[in-house]
Amino acid sequence: WRWRRTSCLVHFVEERTTGPPSARDVDINNRHPERISSGGEAERKAPMHSTKNGKSKKKPGSGGSGHRLPLDSRIAISGLGVSGLSAAIALRNAGFSDLVVYERDAVFEVEGGVGGDAGGDAENSGGYGGYGLTLTYNPRGPLAELGVLEDVCRADCPSRSHYVFDEKGRVRGYYGNMLRGDESGGGKGRGQRGNLRVPRQALRRIMVGEMLRPRPELGEDGTKSVGVEIRQGKRVVSYEERSPGETAEGMPVRPVWVRFDDGTTDECDLLIGADGIRSAVARTLLSRRRGRDSPALSSPSCPGEKPVPSLSSPGVLLAPAPVPVPVPSRENDPTLSYLGVFLILGLTAPDFFHPLLDERGFHTLDAEGGMRIFTMPYEGSRVEDGERAARRAREEAVAVDSDDTEDGGGTSSKRPSCLRATNLEEASGDGGVSASAAATVKPHRRIMWQLSFRLPSSSDAAALSRAGSESLLDEVRRRVRGWHDPVEAMMDSSEVGSVWGTGLYDRDPELFLHGKKGRASSSSGGNPPSRVVAIGDAVHPMSPFKGQGANQALLDGPLLASWLRRASPDSALRGFAAQMVRRSARAVGASREAARALHFPPEDGDGGDASGGRAGSERRLADSIAGVRPKLVGELLAALDEKGITATLGGGLDKAVRDVVAKLGHERLLELPNSAEVDSGVSSSEVVGGSGGNDAEENISQQKQALSYAASGDTMSLRALTIKCSNVFVDAKDNEGKSCLHLAAEGGHYHATRWLLSEAHLDKDSLDDNGQRAGDLAREHGHSHVHNLLGSLGQELYVLRIPDSNISYHCDCDT
Repeated sequence: WRWRRTSCLVHFVEERTTGPPSARDVDINNRHPERISSGGEAERKAPMHSTKNGKSKKKPGSGGSGHRLPLDSRIAISGLGVSGLSAAIALRNAGFSDLVVYERDAVFEVEGGVGGDAGGDAENSGGYGGYGLTLTYNPRGPLAELGVLEDVCRADCPSRSHYVFDEKGRVRGYYGNMLRGDESGGGKGRGQRGNLRVPRQALRRIMVGEMLRPRPELGEDGTKSVGVEIRQGKRVVSYEERSPGETAEGMPVRPVWVRFDDGTTDECDLLIGADGIRSAVARTLLSRRRGRDSPALSSPSCPGEKPVPSLSSPGVLLAPAPVPVPVPSRENDPTLSYLGVFLILGLTAPDFFHPLLDERGFHTLDAEGGMRIFTMPYEGSRVEDGERAARRAREEAVAVDSDDTEDGGGTSSKRPSCLRATNLEEASGDGGVSASAAATVKPHRRIMWQLSFRLPSSSDAAALSRAGSESLLDEVRRRVRGWHDPVEAMMDSSEVGSVWGTGLYDRDPELFLHGKKGRASSSSGGNPPSRVVAIGDAVHPMSPFKGQGANQALLDGPLLASWLRRASPDSALRGFAAQMVRRSARAVGASREAARALHFPPEDGDGGDASGGRAGSERRLADSIAGVRPKLVGELLAALDEKGITATLGGGLDKAVRDVVAKLGHERLLELPNSAEVDSGVSSSEVVGGSGGNDAEENISQQKQALSYAASGDTMSLRALTIKCSNVFVDAKDNEGKSCLHLAAEGGHYHATRWLLSEAHLDKDSLDDNGQRAGDLAREHGHSHVHNLLGSLGQELYVLRIPDSNISYHCDCDT
């Protein structure tokens, strides 16, 4: 039904611009949607023209009224941020074979800051260009459609819960599974994390790898490789559109001419502006629709240089720009709205660790001061700590072996050597982490923090953003002095080079609608249909307070590709813009409201109290504790305040909160169904294996599916299955008593094994009917990487080995 709705919208748009489609086309499109993506009729009917040598060929960019864009059209993308990468991958996957991406940096480095999608200005990012993104996990979402979902999941830095505090550390809210599940608060929400926390550069690294991966396509001359070209050091400063035609030499003229800041030019059949919040493409596009010349195009030439000629007729030779054209600053862009909020962001050093930041984060609100801190994991996890400890243990084992063999004494080399916690197959053949290794390997965590605060003047924001990293970090320290632990310690441990700041702006996406709000349509006034479109932050920049910037940018690419394969270019760009604007406008509005609610006192009738901004502002983020009945949250918060339970308890905070809940009464205070049961409509008696119930057969079927997915290493399907039934993995066993973890380890599926351990929380020490653990099966089948993973997380083992023999004895460390 979704496809039919979209198809109807396509035909409606085309009928308004080019007349109704033929009955045959409608019949084919309705009965055979798969043919729409083949290019079939549209490509065969593409206009032809004769070249100088007499051969007929398609016009570049043909596919005007009534014809789809040919697959060999040259499509240029300005910007290699998240939206640009999304568009490049989606168009490549849709079959377009001539794609070029203009990247402003002369040297492309995934680790650096490029583009402008989400959150802030990458140019002010102090060389890191990195910040953490909150991405929605959806097996049918844009990440899956682009083919990168599982790779992104593997880069996920787990964030399982977060508290909301005031500046003194008093609890004001909680999000997580601590109080869900059984009465002891032990519900872990197996696999139920709907969001992924991924560093922006990690996402870009994954997407660039996918974009550059050659895609074999069978053409007339055999198999050819369809990839994407990247042109570095190319910042688009303007463009001009013209009618397709030929030069005097018979060479085709493409409809879009592009100019770069280094004075060079290029041409294409379709230009996609994905160049961020200060997009030159978007600025020029909007100025065209208002009937004014672009400031960039009207820039005067240098003395002695000829001006750039008009491009109103096809075949005009183009002169390069004599000087680079400056890009206007944010504060001088009339299409941007300053939100009155400044944001400073930084990263802690890898050796900084605090229990409240161990695979979790927190918000701290100072509503009276109009300030807010947000933290989230950026690097490191408990699983990675275990793997690092295992590697250290293997290094120790090798070092001890070397000392024994170089001892020189004949008897000393025969002495048994007691090695603690090796999981090096060559040394011991078993798993575990040594006490010595664990003691020397400190937890590796990196935390991203944001401090945002009221700053009404955009000129003050511009000046502060240019102050430099040290000045920005000093400003943060000044503002958070006296706040609860570990805020000040976190700032003291921050790496100066990672700190950057920016004023927050957004833009109304409806500016890009065709013919709306008195704006000129792209085809009004007799002008030819436009072959330029803007996406991502060029259209819908927003504040980061709803975590939607990158998610909206990811959605744009697949949506644009689907429209281009279903309609003529003019209709496709119109339909795409309407759908993108309708969707992103809601996200921009919600993000703007969140910025106001978190940093400004409530207006009259806004639900706050007249005495100050605290109650109204905090109510929007705090006063919510996951698992507690909403009407009783206030009672619980008051009890926590009375007993002095604050952030200073650190790692003991969860237990203290659960103790208070127990005294107030679980049954009265807690919402009994967990989140998975509410979402799926399945009760706990139905999801737990062996419970009987009306859906026992369905439960058995789900367990068989889980075992099959684990045996094949299909992590994506495992994730999808846990959304339906979060506890399906607990009791799933095959006829040999092997669990999902056994089967994943036996097959050598590292990522599935890791997910089952860290997210589904399966017990690595459970035994099958033959008395074997998952690690035993991994070792038996030669999967050392999986065996090391299982060993790194397990019980400490001592290994008693006899040199010059194949005998080794294993015992746990308490023996």
